Amino acid sequence: MSTLDRTSTSTLSLPDWVGLLSREAAFESALQSLRSERQATFDAVWGGARALLAAALSQQAPGPVLVVCEQAEQLDQLVDDLALFGVTDLIRFPAYQAEAGERQFQDEVHGERLRTLKLLASGQNLPRLILTCMPALMQPVPARKQVQASSRVLRRGERLDVEQLLQ
Repeated sequence: MSTLDRTSTSTLSLPDWVGLLSREAAFESALQSLRSERQATFDAVWGGARALLAAALSQQAPGPVLVVCEQAEQLDQLVDDLALFGVTDLIRFPAYQAEAGERQFQDEVHGERLRTLKLLASGQNLPRLILTCMPALMQPVPARKQVQASSRVLRRGERLDVEQLLQ
């Protein structure tokens, strides 16, 4: 039996629904699975329901929650929907989107993918939600050692040898 009652839910704000979902027995069962087995899978959750579920999981799961959308276009919509539930602690791992045969380099997408990879590799200050899509997971990524070797931290006031930086 669901704890949701039509008369008591008519005046709830969207963030209130997150707490309401958290009281559902099926949701609690999924959380127990996450806590003991460290995994749970939810299939066929679409649109705003996906954002509601992700928002609730992000508040209660023992670690970061990975949300995988079927299509790349759904990723931006999910970010917008999550904001309606008050969720901003997230990072995206987007897909490159180019027409067949097109070899255009997408700096913004490449930068976001690298930032996400570096954050995940560090294991520090991870957001509550990691959002991606199937096409992004199917695309190659550089090896961890390659990313580390190609990265440099710049600090304000630090003096740099331009020739060394260009190498």
